[in-house]
Amino acid sequence: MLERLASTARLASLLPALARFRPDGRYNVADRLEERARSYGEATFLAVGERRISFRETDARANRVAHWALARGIRKGDVVALLMENRPEYIFSWGGLAKLGAISALINTNLGGRALDHALQTAGTRQLVVGSECLERLASASPEVLAGLGVNVVFHKVSQRPGKPMWFGVGPDNKAVFALPGNPVSALVCCRQYVLPALEHASAAAPQPPEFASLAGPVTFKPKLTCFQPVRLLSNAAGQLLAMPVKTNTSGDFTALSATDGYVELAREQSHFPAGTAVFLHRWHHS
Repeated sequence: MLERLASTARLASLLPALARFRPDGRYNVADRLEERARSYGEATFLAVGERRISFRETDARANRVAHWALARGIRKGDVVALLMENRPEYIFSWGGLAKLGAISALINTNLGGRALDHALQTAGTRQLVVGSECLERLASASPEVLAGLGVNVVFHKVSQRPGKPMWFGVGPDNKAVFALPGNPVSALVCCRQYVLPALEHASAAAPQPPEFASLAGPVTFKPKLTCFQPVRLLSNAAGQLLAMPVKTNTSGDFTALSATDGYVELAREQSHFPAGTAVFLHRWHHS
């Protein structure tokens, strides 16, 4: 009880300072950040694990967000939804939007589906700033909400494993919008299978020639889905490239991938793939 009273007393002492922040006022959190950046400079403002971020760096990063938002047509009074877990970019985004006089609608990251629909619609948001860790929740929002943000859904869910919840849409200015699954193995496979080729195409990089290998051991996969099987690469005396299947417990077993070089693509039309089967190989890194 005494601790609670002490906390209440400390909060009460802050009320005069908080009175400066009014919806109709000209002084907001961005002004406060700039004042602190001038006063404390390189002193630590944010501590995340071993990382230390100064007042000056925080203000500089907020300026970058402000320039980005201005280029996107965001102006004073516009509502921008912020869907992001607790991390430094949250503060950068909030501060940067405040510099323009935009209103940050802080969205509960536990929401998904219809509840997230309702929150975004109620906020009347013009734009959405979303952390990569929240993309799967965003993908659960209705097409109407995403369309209101200028994103048209092309597809949601793919007949594959891992990575079935993969989501893709096209945003303003014909920009590709990817939402990767939440589990790490699924996210990595979808990034390698879809995102990296899209980035290479956008940068006019020469397309990579297809690469094949022979299975070094049998694989049985019964679901009627395309299977992306992690493998470790070997070679035999004949100079043949072999792909040894590596078992993973679940799509969350990220550590199992440390012993792999990539994955092979097994067609959904088959359920049994004997050793020696020629398969399409996708390396994690291009050789």
